[in-house]
Amino acid sequence: MQNRWSTEAAEKLSGLDLLVYTTRLIGADPTLVLWGGGNSSLKAVCADHTGRETRVLWIKGSGSDMRTATPQNFTALRLDELLPLLGRDHMTHEDMVAYQIRCMLQPGQPNPSVETLLHAFIPAPHIYHTHADAICALLDVPDSRSILQEVYGERIGVVPYRRPGFDLAKLVSHVVHEQRDIEALFLDKHGLVTWGESAEDTYVKTVQAVHKAEKFATTRKTQNGWKAPPQGVGLPRHRHHDSAVRFAQALLKTISGRERKVLIYDDSAEVLAFLNAPDAKEIAEVGPFTPDHMLHTKAKTLFICSIRTLYHLLDERAEVKERRNQLRHPVYQKPARVANDPNQVWSWDITKLPGPVTWSYYYLSVILNIFSRYVVGWMIATAESTVLAQRLIKDTCEKQQIGTGQLTLHADRDSSRKSKPVAWLLADLGVTNTHSRPYSSDDNPFSEAQFKMLKYRPDFPERFGSIEDARVFCQAFFPWYNGVNLHGRSRETVKRADQFEPERLRG
Repeated sequence: MQNRWSTEAAEKLSGLDLLVYTTRLIGADPTLVLWGGGNSSLKAVCADHTGRETRVLWIKGSGSDMRTATPQNFTALRLDELLPLLGRDHMTHEDMVAYQIRCMLQPGQPNPSVETLLHAFIPAPHIYHTHADAICALLDVPDSRSILQEVYGERIGVVPYRRPGFDLAKLVSHVVHEQRDIEALFLDKHGLVTWGESAEDTYVKTVQAVHKAEKFATTRKTQNGWKAPPQGVGLPRHRHHDSAVRFAQALLKTISGRERKVLIYDDSAEVLAFLNAPDAKEIAEVGPFTPDHMLHTKAKTLFICSIRTLYHLLDERAEVKERRNQLRHPVYQKPARVANDPNQVWSWDITKLPGPVTWSYYYLSVILNIFSRYVVGWMIATAESTVLAQRLIKDTCEKQQIGTGQLTLHADRDSSRKSKPVAWLLADLGVTNTHSRPYSSDDNPFSEAQFKMLKYRPDFPERFGSIEDARVFCQAFFPWYNGVNLHGRSRETVKRADQFEPERLRG
């Protein structure tokens, strides 16, 4: 950092005018403070409205810019009314602001800074507070205290981060009074505070502190800094500019709205070296560097890369996947049911029988004992009905004398088979209820095989003339199916089923 102090200009000034000169000197360097950031103060003796001499604290008003400061941007407060606040343990922000306004020497001056008490509690006459980039580079890291001691030695004070206000001012006062030999105070994750007996001495301390931080940062950058991309890698410079123009047009159209915006394009070697780093995106999205930056850059950044790089980054995080808004179905386990004896597991399904005209059907409900493949119950109706389903299940269970906890009934997921009345009935009967997976046609294979055999019979008609015709056909089919056809069953299985209770199983 360059020392811009001019003895020739400063020796003609005193009091508030000298404070304004030093303030503008600091504000002229954007690496020290940005618009609205930083602060400066002077303790002096002034006459109040009665003519009595009063100790006052001149401090930059809230929201003023150090670069263009004038005497009208400073506020005078009665110092002897501020210092008693050192005895308080706690003070809300609202109470602090109201108290500071009552301590103003003259009405109509700018509202005092939120850091007024910090300046008041440090006994030195000249105090400057800056958010230098080089200083914040040391403070905005996890091990900032050890780095500060490496750079500046032991004659510094370090204050843990606190929001500007009463608590921070009390903590600063405690450190300054406990460590009387310190030459500078560092507010962690915030900035630098220097003080002295003269304006020049205090300004020089600021310059020296920032210069040491810059020197340290340069050394570390040489050791661990980002490397610029090799020559010949990437797009030619004119291609960069063409891409930037196209992007700027799209970006301006998006962000401008009704207000005109200005974009600044920077492809300097330093910027390209940063963008070439593997962790550039993570660093860019950390957040504002100093409180000053918050006023200008806001809380978030936009980091844009090529489509190819974007997909590489997503793939590293296992985030390359289907981007369309699709319905995500849960994973269903394929049902598995084992029957070692008759009437342990039944399969229930419904099929359509063609009616006398196109698009007319009769609905055949069949309950199958999967151990013996016997049909234990069936019903034909003109429509699917929960009431009829209840009747079929109840009559079949009574006919087969099913006991509580004996039977599992498996079915598809159609409305009548998943209805609450059917579920309640099965619960009352002590029957376990299971269903096939959604959109799975092979989870009920025994019923599907039985329906296929029904419809592939040589005497199966193309259409049934009436529901009575359908019932007559089924009354002839099911005795043949249960008593004559083996359809994959061994004769031993049939014999065992017949011995179990032949009358009930054949019914």
